[in-house]
Amino acid sequence: RAGKPRIMPKKKKEEVATAPLPPIDHAYVQALKIQNLEERNEALREEMRKLKDESAQGESDKTDVYEHMQRDLRSKSARIGELQRDLHDTRAQLEEAQKSKEAVLTKQREFFEEERARTAQEVQTLSNELLEVKAFQERRAVLEGELGELSKEVLELKGRHEVEVTDMQRETDLKYADVHTKCNAKLE
Repeated sequence: RAGKPRIMPKKKKEEVATAPLPPIDHAYVQALKIQNLEERNEALREEMRKLKDESAQGESDKTDVYEHMQRDLRSKSARIGELQRDLHDTRAQLEEAQKSKEAVLTKQREFFEEERARTAQEVQTLSNELLEVKAFQERRAVLEGELGELSKEVLELKGRHEVEVTDMQRETDLKYADVHTKCNAKLE
């Protein structure tokens, strides 16, 4: 039983004895109600007087505000007229400036269009020249390659020719020596 809580028995409620109420005096209760209603009526009349005063003050304030707004409206209407005239003048100046800028812009467009056409023609000419240079470089590379091969062939032929000439010289020398020996042998 160490971990379980202990349950305590419930106490019984004690009964309270109530005394009987005395009889109600209806006339007294009616007098209290009337007095309460009269006080409430007086409070409402006072509040109504305050509301009428506030309403009268509100009407006065409303008239003052209306007159102030009328004066403000007249001054603002005059200012709007001035601003509209200024706006009209400004629009006229803006249209004038736009026409001037459009004329300048048109001239610049024409100039740049002519410049673009001229530049395009130059680019086309340079592109054609570049193609010709590339074709020339390719032909040159081919010709230089062929020249190199021909130079090698010439050197090989020259070497073979020198060998042949040397061989022929040796043969001739040998034949000459043989003929010389034969001639000497016959002369002796």
